[in-house]
Amino acid sequence: MSQNNEINQIINQAKSEARSEKIAKFFSKNSKTIFSILVFAVVVLVIYFVFNLYKNSQEEKYSEILQLSIIDEQTGNINKAKEALKNIAGNKSVPSGVKSIASLRYAAILLNEGKKSEALDIYKTLSNCSSCDSYIKDLGGLLMIKILVADEVESQKPELLEIISEIENKSSELKYEIIEQKAIAEMQKNEFEKAYASFNSIVNNPEVSRNLKERAKEGLSIVVSKGYRPK
Repeated sequence: MSQNNEINQIINQAKSEARSEKIAKFFSKNSKTIFSILVFAVVVLVIYFVFNLYKNSQEEKYSEILQLSIIDEQTGNINKAKEALKNIAGNKSVPSGVKSIASLRYAAILLNEGKKSEALDIYKTLSNCSSCDSYIKDLGGLLMIKILVADEVESQKPELLEIISEIENKSSELKYEIIEQKAIAEMQKNEFEKAYASFNSIVNNPEVSRNLKERAKEGLSIVVSKGYRPK
């Protein structure tokens, strides 16, 4: 048995030496390529590290500007706050989280000034934002729809329901709030069967909030009061 063990040890040692020799030859033969790969990996790591440092510094910088704009707005310096928010919202280098919040607040100021079309453009941009949080995207779409539904001219346009449906189809966080607005638009267009179905989908969903469900029930009552009789 001891002789067999010695033979096995010799064989294993020979295999190990052969593998080591192959590895050494491989590294010797491909030394330039391996060195280039290592240099490339180091460069990528450095770029990634520098990018993260830059991203964090930008976020801190614009977060501070955003906070100062809130103070300006609260103390009555609306123009100063508006200018700061406008600069953040229009700057491509601002991180999406800070930029989306600034955009929402900037749009609110524009609405107060009666600049509805400019606010609508901002909400539309947020709704289509690929880098934004899903809630922010839904909120942008919902606010855009609310403006359109409440506007006497926009609410009568034939493409309104199509616009709402497109936003509804890509929504997740505020889907049923958007459906509520769709139901209101359908009711405005005297499409009572569709409006009833939309309100009813909210009422029958156990996941929606109590307040939203109560509003939907009121919506059903209004549709019925207009002469619609559910089948």
